[in-house]
Amino acid sequence: MNEVLPGVWLERIVRLQVGVLPVDALGGARRLTSVEVFSENVPRPHGIPPGRGFAPVASIGLPRLRRTPSGRYAVVFGTPAARAGTGVLRVTVRIVDRFGMFVPRRLSIPVHDLARILANEAAVEADPTRSRLVRSCQPWLYPSSRCALPAGATLVRGRVVSGASRAAVPWPRVSASLVGQPTPRWHGHGDQNGEFVIVVGAVPPAVVKELTDRLELRVTVRARPMPAPTDPVDSPAESRDDPLWLLPVERVPSQPATDDVLTGVRTPPGYSRSATSWITCRRGHFTAMHQIVL
Repeated sequence: MNEVLPGVWLERIVRLQVGVLPVDALGGARRLTSVEVFSENVPRPHGIPPGRGFAPVASIGLPRLRRTPSGRYAVVFGTPAARAGTGVLRVTVRIVDRFGMFVPRRLSIPVHDLARILANEAAVEADPTRSRLVRSCQPWLYPSSRCALPAGATLVRGRVVSGASRAAVPWPRVSASLVGQPTPRWHGHGDQNGEFVIVVGAVPPAVVKELTDRLELRVTVRARPMPAPTDPVDSPAESRDDPLWLLPVERVPSQPATDDVLTGVRTPPGYSRSATSWITCRRGHFTAMHQIVL
């Protein structure tokens, strides 16, 4: 039975459950053409396709979300990625740059059921002043150490390692502030090798007026402890062969639509290891690769 057109016409209505639009954490109009979004709402354990002699890719054969002309990756009703049920449901996605220019993220995004969306559409049609349900989100992606960054930017590069072993600590979160200022001004995400880059943005006018191009920064890194070999793996594959098995699934709150989880500022739960380092950098230059030990 048609909802809009007369019965002599063949009608097919596709309704959006949620649209995901990854954006560059540095701002600007750069279009993230190499970024893809995959659904983790699959039966478990999900089989990882054979790598033909190479390590598995970060998508591990998960279903790719379709990118719409608006640039959003769409989860629509009637597809395996959509969530059925009543009330506030959740869609879990992983966001991957196929060239490794941006650090991957995994997110659990709240979505609405079809009945609530239909009721909201009817209410808005009857009274256009009513608010529409929010069915989109814009997670921020942070550049990796491989990302091409603007010339003349002030960059702090580093690598997080663990204790005496000097083994790489994957997926650290990094924040930086000027020495003497407790509130972090800049943030970054580390990759699977523990490498990160922080782009130092605008500084206070008093600092600009100083007769030096040196900046003294307080850099804090946080990471989660490595799970025991017997601990369960939070991955659709339920296997440590998934390159993102240790990357946490960040739970986006139902309200508001934009918050410190989507922006990547909030430290994920379980990131109990931390260390602080004081780094000197020059404005308009990049630092050598600093090693920070947890």
